[in-house]
Amino acid sequence: MSKNRIKIEMPGLKIPIALMVDDPAPCINPLYYFRKQVNKIEAPTVGEGIPMIPEIPNDFLVQFVELVHQMGIKGKFSLLPYPAGLGSIETGLEGFKREDVEEFVSLVRDELTPNFDITPEILTHTLA
Repeated sequence: MSKNRIKIEMPGLKIPIALMVDDPAPCINPLYYFRKQVNKIEAPTVGEGIPMIPEIPNDFLVQFVELVHQMGIKGKFSLLPYPAGLGSIETGLEGFKREDVEEFVSLVRDELTPNFDITPEILTHTLA
């Protein structure tokens, strides 16, 4: 009687891992707006009173895309389609340049979809 041995091998001899990016949105810092709208904090801070920034430039996403391509990272990107009640990522966000929103959406659609599943998050976490 021979013993059947089970041998587990990882794909490409690497540990498979997926990255979940939760609640990204074009131009805005969703946590800033959550604290401002839901927690009613006029000037949200982090840590020891450091002012929280309300905006996140597209350069941050550009650097993330470069890292994803360089490292072969794969996963899920759950996008806020109506962030903070400021409008739709399709038609524009109040107080932000249309071109910046379109650039963000284009980067996600064109550069992340090869490695990430793109899914909508709930309509918004604030001011639904």
